[in-house]
Amino acid sequence: MVKKVYERSDIGIALYHYCALCHGKVGNMSNNKLFEYLLMGMPVICTDFDLWKEVVEGTNSGICVNPSDVKAIKEAVKYIQKYPAEAYKMGQNGQRAVLEKYNWNSQEEILLDVYNRIK
Repeated sequence: MVKKVYERSDIGIALYHYCALCHGKVGNMSNNKLFEYLLMGMPVICTDFDLWKEVVEGTNSGICVNPSDVKAIKEAVKYIQKYPAEAYKMGQNGQRAVLEKYNWNSQEEILLDVYNRIK
């Protein structure tokens, strides 16, 4: 069912307010929704958390906005709708990033390395 919804969607939107659990504007990587959208090849509009910007802007896979700035959110949606070729490219960039870098296999290596250095 989820896959059907994603296949019928043009944009993945992951907007969360800055909060203590996210260390304010720093953010965290505990939310899988952003990576689900990227894996499905959708351009994303997401909160401009520092950590998310590193992923999204670093791979040119979407647009990061202040979650309280309604005008910025609207403009991001309009941009993606106005430039479908660019939106498609963003989606492909995000999907490639997840398949190559932001996945459990690659993160497992990093985690094991950290554990080995702690010993």
